[in-house]
Amino acid sequence: MNKILFWSSLSMIPLRLRGYRILLLTDTLVGMTWWGRTLLFRLCSRLYAWTLGWLIMLCAQKIIFFHPQPERLLKTLGVWKKSQVIPTGIDPAPYHHAPVPSPSPSPVPITITYVGRLESVKGVDDFLAAAAPLKNQFPNVTIQVVGWYKENHPLVAQYQDRVTFTGLRKDIPEILSKTDIFVLPSYSEGLSNALMEAMASSCACVATDVGGNAYLLQNGVSGFLFPVGDREALQSHLRRLIEDPAKRKMMGDAARKRIEEWFSWDVVSKMYRTLFAS
Repeated sequence: MNKILFWSSLSMIPLRLRGYRILLLTDTLVGMTWWGRTLLFRLCSRLYAWTLGWLIMLCAQKIIFFHPQPERLLKTLGVWKKSQVIPTGIDPAPYHHAPVPSPSPSPVPITITYVGRLESVKGVDDFLAAAAPLKNQFPNVTIQVVGWYKENHPLVAQYQDRVTFTGLRKDIPEILSKTDIFVLPSYSEGLSNALMEAMASSCACVATDVGGNAYLLQNGVSGFLFPVGDREALQSHLRRLIEDPAKRKMMGDAARKRIEEWFSWDVVSKMYRTLFAS
């Protein structure tokens, strides 16, 4: 079963009563370690988490988390001893970074990209507020938001003169291959596929210090982490990466290496084979 958030997970209760041994996989605990930005969502998700969500976890024979969860919380829930971390995997083969043409123009064009939906929990408003003003200082910078958004979205209306909004795209590897800096400004996050894809593409990544982001990125080595909602910190990291091409390349190379060594399907599949064998 996957994720305690989905209604399909409720089937675990009758299955457990019938004696089935169930393996539960989840990337986050909504209402416990993952939160929306509206008060109503927080209240509803917390109520669900500590009632049906908790019961679903108790019904599982084993719980696989995609990234580490707070030990104290898991012990409070009574599921610490049956919990294990196995990340989701990624095939890094389709992802690469396009080389800078030689001789390259001066200043070198730089592309900053966000990939994801335009919704409040993703923190796109923070990204745009931090990144858009940099266009005045660095005219060689292109800022783009890649992902679906509702018609007449207020952020599009506010920033479309400085930011490219591509809408829904299916050529993400190609987009990331031409991206120099990738930003994930989420207020809550599981183990982000978008961040893993950007790391596999050797992008210099900047992400909020929430959820699985710190599990993926080694702060200062394979990327930068910043506090949720801290637009000044985000802008500072972006400015440094724009001004320091050596740092961008070092972080991008380290990010690709981390994906290959820890999050590729070759590595993850061995962890699952070991689990199933046990």
